[in-house]
Amino acid sequence: MNKSKVLKDLYNLAMEVYEFPESFETKEDLMIEWLEINWDQDVADELIDKDICPRCGKELRLDRNSSVASLKCCGCGVKY
Repeated sequence: MNKSKVLKDLYNLAMEVYEFPESFETKEDLMIEWLEINWDQDVADELIDKDICPRCGKELRLDRNSSVASLKCCGCGVKY
């Protein structure tokens, strides 16, 4: 599958799902947005690996009330 077709399909899907065509005027705009989101996720993953909440910067600790192993932020309470 070539990059152009994948990008076009991604663009069309975003237009259907999110319904904000003024935000993405071209397929390149969508690609730039996707790269920014992807980069942000990479940074968030690194912070979580270091037990730091990507939202507020406070410490993440094991959530003892959860049946599944998860981390919970001491500040904002978000679970990861």
